[in-house]
Amino acid sequence: MTQLNKEQIAFIDQYLENSEVIHIDIRSEMVDHVASGIEAKIKAGDTRDFYYIFKDYMVENKVLLLDNNKQFVKAADKTISKALLKQIFSLQMLLVGVVLYVVFYAIHYSAFVNLNNEWFLAMPFIGAILFAFCYLIALRCLNLDRYSGLERVGLFFVYMFQIIHSIWLITREKLKNLEFTISIAMVSLGVTLLVALTVVVIKQTKYYKTTFMPIV
Repeated sequence: MTQLNKEQIAFIDQYLENSEVIHIDIRSEMVDHVASGIEAKIKAGDTRDFYYIFKDYMVENKVLLLDNNKQFVKAADKTISKALLKQIFSLQMLLVGVVLYVVFYAIHYSAFVNLNNEWFLAMPFIGAILFAFCYLIALRCLNLDRYSGLERVGLFFVYMFQIIHSIWLITREKLKNLEFTISIAMVSLGVTLLVALTVVVIKQTKYYKTTFMPIV
């Protein structure tokens, strides 16, 4: 971006933000794309004021920008899914799952707490709802930066939880004598997924903050 100064780049960023491109990771990519397009016009001999070049560029390339936006979202989904799967199958999460299984099993049989009911089976989903609620509260109260990749990571948890729930429904009918043991395993796995999700969100937040620096 050798042709445009900081004020012009900030103008592009502010324009996109006012156009409801609220996620910093997506907006950063779009700012870079728009600025590069304007610089190409300037190098090609367009001597008009920046604002007139910008206006014409946006009129001509609005559809292309939206298409690039979709491509970036797909790329972000791919990156997040890989990071989540890597975390889930790590030794750290394996140990978390085993510890949770042992703890739930011990609570039920030694502390006389009946875990064989609906609220126990819904624990991972309840945890996900609480996670999302806390995130929304933090966005409003702390004015946090918003990143598309982070806000979409919850979708992967929902998909995986549905797979776990489907496996539980199938196995409980075939292995009724092990129904509660399987339930403990499924809940332990679900909570482990939630822990993995939290770890990935923390790691990706640090990555985004260093990769997508504020435009001043």
